Amino acid sequence: MRMRLQLTPDPPFFSLCTLTFLGQPKVDIACVPLIKQGPNLMDLPLISHFVQSSVNAAMAEYVAPKSLTLDLKDMLMGDDFKKDTNARGVLIVTISHAYDFKEGDASWGPLKKGSADPYVAVGWAKFGKPLWSTRVLQNNMEPHWEETGFVLVSPEEVDVDERLRLQLFDSDRTSADDDLGRIELDLKELMKDEATNGKMNARKDGFKSLKKGEGMPGKLSWSVGYFSKTRITADQLTSQDEDPDVKTIDQLKEKVYKQSENKLREAGTDEKDEIEQQKVQDLKVSNGIFPNSEHDLTTLLGS
Repeated sequence: MRMRLQLTPDPPFFSLCTLTFLGQPKVDIACVPLIKQGPNLMDLPLISHFVQSSVNAAMAEYVAPKSLTLDLKDMLMGDDFKKDTNARGVLIVTISHAYDFKEGDASWGPLKKGSADPYVAVGWAKFGKPLWSTRVLQNNMEPHWEETGFVLVSPEEVDVDERLRLQLFDSDRTSADDDLGRIELDLKELMKDEATNGKMNARKDGFKSLKKGEGMPGKLSWSVGYFSKTRITADQLTSQDEDPDVKTIDQLKEKVYKQSENKLREAGTDEKDEIEQQKVQDLKVSNGIFPNSEHDLTTLLGS
């Protein structure tokens, strides 16, 4: 294994730690129940092959030229040091009303009309975990919520090409809630679209079923907007006097990137991945050049 530590003059004196396996490591795994003379489950061919192949695939992600980078500064200093969020921005979702959707509770002829106790859950399609939901409106086939929720967008959701999912449910006390339809939108499109980037966009979308391509009755009236974390502005760079050589964002990037490349090459490192990681870290640290700015300069990488 090769390990590279970046030292800093300030406590905790460590910044980035990059770990790289020089070859595929061999991992021995044992799984023994907490009973006397319990059998090793890894001796079973089917289980052992599946687990071993999964571990090997995971370890291969850190074999040279790939690497694992840990930000020791954030890890060692804890919450007292970290004053910024990792989120790229926030999605603001306002749920207005739904109509013409499927009945959750079927009718009983003349004895009882069909109805539903609807609510809308908002979350990520791939992760499948609701992050926010409206209140439940009892026995209402024309629900008006007029409620607003906020969903943070982290780099993880962007990296896996997440989709925003709105799901209409019928709340049941004695059984699982019924799925009455869903709406999904590509996260990156919401972040880039002029209609939703930095502004709210009113929409009316029809519901889809769990099976791809199949529709469901009903529509949802709602609004969505993506608001990114505030970036340092050109005016702020022009007016700062801490570094007279940096007056534009391009000048800042050029200066920081050149320092990062020189720093690693002096240490005998020419690997592209490590240089890019160093650039990101140094651009983040360079925020200290502008003490009056509360913006995270790492967002400039995406500008």
